[in-house]
Amino acid sequence: MMYLSKRKQEVLHMSDLCANSSVPLYCQLASKIQEDIYSGILKPDEQIPPEFDLSEMYQVSRSTVRKAIAKLVSDDLLIKIHGKGTFVAPPRIKRKAVFASSTKEWQQSGKKLTNRVLETTIIEPNSSEYAFFELTSKNDRLISMHRTRSLSGEPICVETILFSTRHAFMMNEDISGSLYELLEKKYQLYPSTGYRTFEICYATKEEADFFSVPRGSSLMLIRDYVKDQNGVPLHISKNVYLGNKGTEGIEPVQIQFV
Repeated sequence: MMYLSKRKQEVLHMSDLCANSSVPLYCQLASKIQEDIYSGILKPDEQIPPEFDLSEMYQVSRSTVRKAIAKLVSDDLLIKIHGKGTFVAPPRIKRKAVFASSTKEWQQSGKKLTNRVLETTIIEPNSSEYAFFELTSKNDRLISMHRTRSLSGEPICVETILFSTRHAFMMNEDISGSLYELLEKKYQLYPSTGYRTFEICYATKEEADFFSVPRGSSLMLIRDYVKDQNGVPLHISKNVYLGNKGTEGIEPVQIQFV
């Protein structure tokens, strides 16, 4: 991780916020930090100033700073690491893909696959999710299905699957088995094309407990943005793995690069 130099803090301080604007202060601050990330002033893995410093630099309350940071974390531009601070998210590797079921591949290994469903909730989408699902209203929400996956008792991944309300029927579905088998057999929905991103993330308390590692440990995050056979956005999957555990064969088996 890199830490922000005093000189860079001075550069950031050059842009003031407008208290009389119709745009909320936290949105203005989030936009300023986003601009600094996109322009390269703030680089991947670099730590941003702490809340108190940002509050002083921009003459806003710490609650405003916290809301701005929360928005950028939700948009996957910043990462909060427990006990260390807030950092610019590392760059992602993005690849086009054709998707198939990982459940079948894991089951063919001869080990017992166990999916433990934790919860299904309604959430607010971030900007990338809003764009992928082609949402049109700021009031649109997503269905979030959360589960852990283990092979013969060994933790493999923590998975979050997102659907738009176009697929509201998923709210009542049991995903303790194969998601793709359920979609294909019951709804004639066939995961087809999309893209996959790879990046480093840092263990939350839940992930640390599941993988038996310290909180803040480096993990692998693979996101799948999947469309159905008609090109309609189907789901986003966020899969968190411990190193290469459970990811062997993902690229050659689950996707074909196009």
